[in-house]
Amino acid sequence: LNRNWKANIDVKTTQDKVLIRTDLPGVEQSSIKVNVDDGILTISGERPWSQDENIEDYHRVERSYGEYSRALRLPENIDVKAISASYQNGVLEVVLPKLENAKAHSIAVTVH
Repeated sequence: LNRNWKANIDVKTTQDKVLIRTDLPGVEQSSIKVNVDDGILTISGERPWSQDENIEDYHRVERSYGEYSRALRLPENIDVKAISASYQNGVLEVVLPKLENAKAHSIAVTVH
């Protein structure tokens, strides 16, 4: 029985935000913790082994159970106060908006 596991993540960057998605099938929403401390985003929680299940009855257990934790250093241009998270169909999505002054913008070039 694999008691510690690493939740896999996808990180996508757009002009306005950084988007993090992680698959957490079988994890209760109340178990998920998303914290930001000193520029580090941590996603953690637990997928417990069911108390109703007897491990001796299984021939093979490939899915992981137990505590998980992922930590990522945030870029400096993130608006930490505006971070939001949602959980639907076993997928956690964390939205990290960029600060207004940090968003990319085009600069017109004039010819003399």
